[in-house]
Amino acid sequence: MMIFSIVAPKIGEQYTEFYILGTNGKADNYIQQLSVGEKGQVTLGIINHENKAVTYRIEVEINGVSNNVIDNITLENGQKWENEVSFMPKVADSNSEVEFYIYKGANTQPLFKPLNLWINVSN
Repeated sequence: MMIFSIVAPKIGEQYTEFYILGTNGKADNYIQQLSVGEKGQVTLGIINHENKAVTYRIEVEINGVSNNVIDNITLENGQKWENEVSFMPKVADSNSEVEFYIYKGANTQPLFKPLNLWINVSN
């Protein structure tokens, strides 16, 4: 038993990091204004700390309506994914909520509460 505990790696906390970055690559300066049909973009990031390979899916919604899906993001433990993700509002609204959901594997429930932005969408 003593040899096993010395040789086997200790398994730490298992979790996933999920974050959103603004136009400057930092956690600020997010898009705030778009026109109907205009493409908005943010940078989303995922870091896998699950101690195993995991496949993720991101779903983007605007005011509760599906707008974009990014499938099959497979990351090894410790691997990071950071990419621009786009969305396009279809309805004018001075207070539109853009939500970014992350799912792990084939789960139908999000991994945790969505990241969100509030944008003003004009005609």
